[in-house]
Amino acid sequence: MDCSDGEVARSTKQFSKYGVEMDFMAHLISHPLMNFSFWLTYMQMDKYNSTIITILFLIFGCTELISRNIIDISIYQMKKEGSGRPLLPFYKYLFNQLSCYPNIALFLSIFIILDIGHIIDSEYILYVLFSTHLGSTANLYIKTLVKYYKSK
Repeated sequence: MDCSDGEVARSTKQFSKYGVEMDFMAHLISHPLMNFSFWLTYMQMDKYNSTIITILFLIFGCTELISRNIIDISIYQMKKEGSGRPLLPFYKYLFNQLSCYPNIALFLSIFIILDIGHIIDSEYILYVLFSTHLGSTANLYIKTLVKYYKSK
C-alpha cells in the first residue's frame, strides 16, 4: 500500500496536507517495524550468524531513518525555493529505487521466501542490499552537507 498511495494521489491530482503528514507518520512507524520483522525472520531461521544479522539490521534501521529525514528536508527546501525535483538518469533512478525503503522490503521479502524454501541463500543478497542502502545514504548525506556548506 505504501508504494501506491503517492501514485494514486498523483494520478487523481488530489493532494492534501493531511495525506502528506499521514504518509510521513506511516513511514516512521511501518519502516522500523518492517526492519524488526525482517530481523526476527532471520533470527527464527537460525541459519546465519545472529550477531552479524543483528548489527546489519540495526544499521539498516538507523540509515533508513537518516535517509528518510534528509529526503524530507530536501523536499521541504525545494518547495520553499519553488524548485522541482531534478530529473535523474535512468540508472541513478533505478539505483535509488532499489536502495531505499519500502522497495528493499519488497525485494527482501521475495528472497527470504526463496531462502526458507531452500532455493537460494539470501544472506548474500542481504549484504548487497545493505551495502547499496548504506552507500546511497552516505552519498545523500555527503551531497546534503556539501550543498549546505556551499550555501553559506
